[in-house]
Amino acid sequence: MFRNPYPTHFSGIERVKVRPDLVETHLFRFKDSKNHAYIIRAEKYPHEVYAIKFHLKAHRLSAKKYSFFTKLNTSIRVLSTCLNVMVGLYRKNPLASFIVVGANSINEEESNTKRFRLYSQILGSLFPPNKFKHDPQAEKSIYLMVNTSGLIKDDDLSNKIIRMI
Repeated sequence: MFRNPYPTHFSGIERVKVRPDLVETHLFRFKDSKNHAYIIRAEKYPHEVYAIKFHLKAHRLSAKKYSFFTKLNTSIRVLSTCLNVMVGLYRKNPLASFIVVGANSINEEESNTKRFRLYSQILGSLFPPNKFKHDPQAEKSIYLMVNTSGLIKDDDLSNKIIRMI
């Protein structure tokens, strides 16, 4: 199901502080089979946590860029591409943990969103529990995957990350 990601291109590292705890943002871009450009943002926070976000490049200036449904019928490959970026970040940083927010669509409540429920199923089945502690936060539509290697070094890591977000 998640075998055919689109080729991604690393666009660089942005060090603009939009939040005081944001360390840096790794930027990736790709085009889907219909030639629509996407941007993936891997925002790095303290404790080696990466928040994975993606949107159509055409929506980059919109405050609701993460809330739109594209209706392009490419969602499986787009998600596969994001997962591929996550795996690449994990390979480069074996202590990496991840946050994925299931943004609410227009006129949808912020808790337990449609995207959150989908991401929960995907992440829970693809990332093994011996490598990551899965901690879905349905009330905020946030899926947290805490690296078990980080938990060995700091058994309070999950709580620190949750307080941070």
